[in-house]
Amino acid sequence: MDLEIDGKKIISKNDLLDELKKQINSKEFYGDNFDALFDILLNYQGLVTIKVKNEELLIKNLKEYYVIFKKVISNLRKEGKVIDFK
Repeated sequence: MDLEIDGKKIISKNDLLDELKKQINSKEFYGDNFDALFDILLNYQGLVTIKVKNEELLIKNLKEYYVIFKKVISNLRKEGKVIDFK
């Protein structure tokens, strides 16, 4: 699964989750929260690639939510999930 996030377009946590939910396009993505994102990506069979454009803007816009987002990626990796974050 290839996901793309653009810091020019994502200005809030809700923007990030809405964009990922749209791209993942799964009926199993129930919540608009990071736990739901973790669950859906953990259960996905295959490589997940997350490409970030304008990361410096994404960090600025999301502030602490960027840290939480990166922690989700880290926790997925700890669970053995292959996540390519560029």
